[in-house]
Amino acid sequence: MDWKATSARVGSALSDTVAVPPDPPEGLPKGVYALPPELYGDVAVSQSYSGWGRLPASAYPDAQRFVLLRCFVGKQREGAGLRNAVCLQYRVWRRLGNSRPERIFELQEALPLFEGPHLEIGRRLT
Repeated sequence: MDWKATSARVGSALSDTVAVPPDPPEGLPKGVYALPPELYGDVAVSQSYSGWGRLPASAYPDAQRFVLLRCFVGKQREGAGLRNAVCLQYRVWRRLGNSRPERIFELQEALPLFEGPHLEIGRRLT
């Protein structure tokens, strides 16, 4: 599997579905940064982030979301063999207007904020 191309597809799907282009580093929640794909053992790890984009179906017109995504590309055991696998880990923040970003920890609140990008990533990888 071409893990660099996989990482690039994941990152572009994230920015295309949430906000293009990603915000400059000054506009990010504290501690967020991007990582180009690198091999750790036999697993490629990369980290991408979106810009601040409009919340889908929000009652607040100035509500925004921000998505950070870690992508792990490698092999997974399947019976006696191995198969290609891509695992995704999301972190999501929300803010109203220019208020401080609030990281969302509850799955029920977070899922609608990254469900669209997740579906698009799956589509681009298949």
